[in-house]
Amino acid sequence: PKSKIDDISSSILPSDFLLKSLPKVVLIKEDVKKVRNGQSIDYNAQLEKEGLVRIYTNKGLFMGIGEFSSSNGLSPKRLIANN
Repeated sequence: PKSKIDDISSSILPSDFLLKSLPKVVLIKEDVKKVRNGQSIDYNAQLEKEGLVRIYTNKGLFMGIGEFSSSNGLSPKRLIANN
């Protein structure tokens, strides 16, 4: 029989679930630290448009939301705590 913990854990959605419509940005290791410290970085990916993006570490962990612009690069907006 399933425990209540199994039932609850199967119902939990990932923290980025509601943000799936935003483009995904994966940072290199050196840029993860900069973004966590609130710094903007140069990001040279070919994004279709400027605006909000989902930010992930090089290990695939969701970091939060950033804003991409061709003139300012990638700026963190709302980050979540993770280790």
